[in-house]
Amino acid sequence: MATIYSKQYQDAYVDVPSNKIRAGDFNGQVQFAFFDLSVPAVAPSNADVVKLCKLPKGARVLDAVLVLPDLGDTTVLDLGWAASEELDSDGVAVEAADDDGLLAAIDGDVAADAFSMQALAEAGTIAAGLLKKFSAEVDIQITIDDAWTSTTTTDTIKGYIKFVLG
Repeated sequence: MATIYSKQYQDAYVDVPSNKIRAGDFNGQVQFAFFDLSVPAVAPSNADVVKLCKLPKGARVLDAVLVLPDLGDTTVLDLGWAASEELDSDGVAVEAADDDGLLAAIDGDVAADAFSMQALAEAGTIAAGLLKKFSAEVDIQITIDDAWTSTTTTDTIKGYIKFVLG
């Protein structure tokens, strides 16, 4: 019977000399990037983008939560990230954009609801961004697939990205 080791176990306990496990892979400090947005008086159009926050280079995503009011008929949103401004030696973004890398096809035309990467993962839907470690700073954003119709400016879209640095 073979024994197979994770990279971290191999580095710390098998390799001679051993290597320290990087911060963020063991005993990292969990951080949150919170955001909130008042629903604009003019509803956005399809393919519009709403910038929410930035994640720093080295952030490993543990969860993403999006809390929505009822945004009206046929609303569908994606939560993901823009391509990084940092480029590699070939002039290509270090981190490619992924519009729905955190939450995909979120239905915003129901009564107020909350959506979480962890809850969706438990239900069998794994987002590309779950446990992703970013090699460059990225903008976290909502992309509008089907525009909302609500313009109740007292309503708020809010949420957070839970991550560890390392």
